[in-house]
Amino acid sequence: MDFSGNGTEESELYHAQVHLYKHVYNWVSSMALKSAMELGVADAIHNHGKPMTLSELATALKLHPSKVGVLHRFLRLLTHNGFFTKTKVPSENGEEEGEIAYALTPPSKLLIRGKSTCLAPIVKGALHSSSLDMWQSSKKWFTENKEQTLYESATRESFWDFLNKTTESDTLTM
Repeated sequence: MDFSGNGTEESELYHAQVHLYKHVYNWVSSMALKSAMELGVADAIHNHGKPMTLSELATALKLHPSKVGVLHRFLRLLTHNGFFTKTKVPSENGEEEGEIAYALTPPSKLLIRGKSTCLAPIVKGALHSSSLDMWQSSKKWFTENKEQTLYESATRESFWDFLNKTTESDTLTM
C-alpha cells in the first residue's frame, strides 16, 4: 500500500486492524463471562443482598489473595460489557470516600442459580470446550457430504442432547 497520499489508506488500514483484532480477541469476553458464571459471582452478589466490594467478593468466592487482581480485571471487563455495574458504598467510618462495589444488572441476574430465569446452563454449554472445539472442524463440516449440524459433525451428538446431559449432571453442582 502506498501511504504517501492524504492518510486515508493508512486510516483505513488502522481501522481494519482494529476491527480484525476486536473479532480475534472477542473470545476473551466470553471466557470472562464463563469464569464469572462458574465462580458464582452473580450468586454471591445476589445472596449478599447489596453491592459487594472487591474484597467482599473475593472472600465470598474463597479466592486466594493472589487472584484478587485477576478478579478485578474480569469485573472491569464484565462491567464494561454490561454484566455488572459499579457503585460507591459509604465507608464504615464515614470519613473516607466510599469504596467501589459491584452490583447486578439484568443480564447478570440471568446467571443466578435456582431462579426460573437462570441461563447459566446455556452459558456453560455454549462455552464448554466441546462447543468451542467444534469450530476447529468447520472446514471438514463444510466439505463433507452429510446433513448434520456442525456440532454433530464434531462431537457425534446434537448440541441439545449434550446440553441436556450436561445440565442434568450439573444440577447438583450448579
